[in-house]
Amino acid sequence: MFSKILIANRGEIAVRIIRACKEMGIASVAVYSEADRDCLHVALADECVCIGPASPKDSYLCQERILSAALLTGAQAIHPGYGFLSENAEFAAACRKNGIAFIGPDAECMARLSDKTSTKEAFAKTALRPIPGAGVLSSAEQAAKEADAIGYPVMLKARSGGGGRGIRVIHSRGELLQAYPLAVAESEAAFGDGAVYLEKYVHPARHIEVQILADEEGHVVCLGERDCSVQRRHQKLLEESPSPAVDSETRTALFAAVADAVRRSGMSAANVWEYRSVSSVMTLRDGVLSPNEGFGDPVDVTLIPLADYNAAMGTDLTLPQGQVYVCRSRTGYQGTSLTLQNGPTWQLAGLLDNFSPSGSDSAGVVTQLWLIVPDLSAADALEQVMNRANMGVSRTWHYGFDLDRQLPDAADPVAAAIRRMAQDGGLMENGVLGVESLAENRGDFYGSYGSLFFLGILLSVGFSLAAVLIIYYKQISEGYEDQARFDIMQKVGMTRRDIRSSINSQLLLVFFLPLLLAGLHLAFAFPFVHKLLLLFNLWNTRLLVGTTAASFLAFAALYTLVYRITSNAYYHIVSGGGER
Repeated sequence: MFSKILIANRGEIAVRIIRACKEMGIASVAVYSEADRDCLHVALADECVCIGPASPKDSYLCQERILSAALLTGAQAIHPGYGFLSENAEFAAACRKNGIAFIGPDAECMARLSDKTSTKEAFAKTALRPIPGAGVLSSAEQAAKEADAIGYPVMLKARSGGGGRGIRVIHSRGELLQAYPLAVAESEAAFGDGAVYLEKYVHPARHIEVQILADEEGHVVCLGERDCSVQRRHQKLLEESPSPAVDSETRTALFAAVADAVRRSGMSAANVWEYRSVSSVMTLRDGVLSPNEGFGDPVDVTLIPLADYNAAMGTDLTLPQGQVYVCRSRTGYQGTSLTLQNGPTWQLAGLLDNFSPSGSDSAGVVTQLWLIVPDLSAADALEQVMNRANMGVSRTWHYGFDLDRQLPDAADPVAAAIRRMAQDGGLMENGVLGVESLAENRGDFYGSYGSLFFLGILLSVGFSLAAVLIIYYKQISEGYEDQARFDIMQKVGMTRRDIRSSINSQLLLVFFLPLLLAGLHLAFAFPFVHKLLLLFNLWNTRLLVGTTAASFLAFAALYTLVYRITSNAYYHIVSGGGER
């Protein structure tokens, strides 16, 4: 909940927002131009800030002044109302960049919906069927070709903006060729985007708009429809709600289709993970799960109800009683059933993709076995088995989300606020509350392992230089010792080319045989190193493989460089160019 909100608007809408804030106990900040100094919204707000002269472009449309007012007053969020900056994706992104919440759709959603062609493409994958047409056009000739395929009459429309600008109703090919450059020019002048597209012109028709409301967690409701069919120059003159042309059955179906289309189009602002789990450390042997009492390899068994898995993964799986799904997560279990010691037996319904939304569960060294069960009654059976062995289970409710804002790298004020709320509200009285955040984990990681990383690089460079220098000076000293031998061999007919070949074969063995053995040693030691790093929560196997390969190649390049230097110096000595 915000404690202070800035209203980036004026008049009736600002008054309504301020009154709502007062009812919710939220402080309000009003902004006003010099011409609106005496308006009602200024008098009702808790704080007021003048943001410029009477012209809207210098006040209510000036992003910098509104953001400055928010930062100056300590407002945590900005409510744009309607009009002005309410549909400006750039402004929403600027709010996020400055750590201020934008009460409305996120910048990405607004940018996507402002492009009519991308919106049609998104909704084409749903039950709603867009009007037939063609995407962004590159020329009048392409427009004519597409119109021939669609069939006249057609509508030539601007991709961006609204207000009926850039729209032409076309009845023939010749009319289209004449209207195309005019529509492009009008669209460019009005919206700064000259892109246009085609749609089939439907006549007669009703213009029905459906009002929708969605939150960050994917909940979508339809507030109602309005009839906007009475228009002039493609702009609405009258709005009637509800529409007299829509009966109750059609209205219900329309609302359901629109809500489903919005959900499927991915217009939610946050990636929310919410699921329950019950886990315990057990032993898995011959398909039987039993309490781990120090015998056998431990297995971290986690049970997740099917409904929670479906909600988190966006699936629609079914599972009869007596069956479970197994997730592919660091387990090589190949059986067809699982039996709980002195408990039920579950048949495996199949294997599912890895279920590890937070990534933290992948850090454990213990093998993990994720079981998707029909409901949490299976957890009761697990708890009974573990209680008989004087061992417990962990019941956990996971709730994770992505914030659509920039946070400091080393500290997360949101995580800190959640901890304070939990402590003040007594949420930790009956259990343990753990709060993790990417920002805090990143800061802890850099603080814990930054020095180790530096020390590792320093030691690696030091040992590598020591090794190559030892080899270098050893070969150089041997070169001086071999001078006489190579002099004799040159006198009996050995060419300089033969000398170079002999030196190269000798040095190749000296330099690259240890490197080859080191590579073989690394390959055999890699599984052990991988498990060792898991103890430090370094679980990214792909990154580990990449850094290992890059490090080995870097050492190989260094050895190759020193080999070339040593070979040239050795040849210079034994061929007669060096000191005697």
